[in-house]
Amino acid sequence: ALRGLIKKVQENYFYAPLAPDEDIRVLILEPGRPADPKTGRNADPIRCRLVPSALPSTQGGAHSRQVIPYEALSYYWGLEEPTVPITIATYNSSAPRLSMANIVQKKFWIRPNLHAALVQLRSPDPANEVALWVDAICINQQDKVEKTAQVSRMHEIYSAASNVCIWLGVG
Repeated sequence: ALRGLIKKVQENYFYAPLAPDEDIRVLILEPGRPADPKTGRNADPIRCRLVPSALPSTQGGAHSRQVIPYEALSYYWGLEEPTVPITIATYNSSAPRLSMANIVQKKFWIRPNLHAALVQLRSPDPANEVALWVDAICINQQDKVEKTAQVSRMHEIYSAASNVCIWLGVG
């Protein structure tokens, strides 16, 4: 039982802290096919990356972190527990250099309503990724200091978005 618990913990995603020149994390949502009720095929699983980004208002200072254009998602969190796994790709931090061979797939658990929104918002075109800012994923909800800092910048985060998507729910 202990071995199973250790394996599960190792499979879960853990946040790297934001550096001084990193204002937010942007969720890069990989393309995926939607469900097809005619054939009974389920939607492709959600796969993504979290990438640190500066906000446009902080550019020009001592740091020159890239600014990643993104859309912000506003939605109802729901009362359910986070029971739906998504996959976040991350670099193995113990690897000597960043390369494709050092990418590790980690699980992150989200609520069903957010999962439905991500399935709907991702692109079905294999050549197109979607960049989103989603509070439940882009903010480390377990880090009270980070959460407080990010929540205090919500107006700026939403104002800097190229678009704000409002998800009311399925159907």
